[in-house]
Amino acid sequence: MVEAAAFTHTSPDLHAPDLELMYSPVLWPAPGEGTVPAGHGVTVAPVVLQPRSRGAVELRSADPFHPPAIRLNVLSDPDGEDLRVLTDGVRLALQVLDTEPLRGYLAERPAPGPQDADVAAFLRAHAQTIWHASSTCAMGASDQAVVDPQLRVRGIEGLRVVDASVMPTINRGHPNAPVIMLAEKAADLIRERTARPTTALPAS
Repeated sequence: MVEAAAFTHTSPDLHAPDLELMYSPVLWPAPGEGTVPAGHGVTVAPVVLQPRSRGAVELRSADPFHPPAIRLNVLSDPDGEDLRVLTDGVRLALQVLDTEPLRGYLAERPAPGPQDADVAAFLRAHAQTIWHASSTCAMGASDQAVVDPQLRVRGIEGLRVVDASVMPTINRGHPNAPVIMLAEKAADLIRERTARPTTALPAS
């Protein structure tokens, strides 16, 4: 339901955008509130394009059917850079909403107070993921990488991973196009592989 998006910089010194603003002609329900908005409205959502906070996916037990522990660790980067980018994003979003003709359509506008501490408290209470997870089993040349540069799972013959989890870093945008590129590259690698004998990768 995102009808428009803007990619922008929070600093003129940056060589590429670090912030996205997503626009929706409906209210986004908060987590746990269901899927039906409480009323009419618009949503402007600031997004950190390359967050520095790092989550984790961990095994809970040796049972393969036991769901893993997924820890998002949102806004946990020690330098506070993610919080700074989002704070700038909230202020830019409010500036957009205060500009005509949008301002004339808005009867009320819930917003944090004027201080950075107010914005930070607002973000910690309301920030959520947009579910573009990636980089959980990143490819690489070292034996610490889950998959090698040909997307083969180390230590398991005949198995490749082809999705956003193999990205070594998070791209500055939506993952649809990069995942399509990965899939097309993987198809080429598999076609090339069928003409040659296969060998197992050494276990890490």
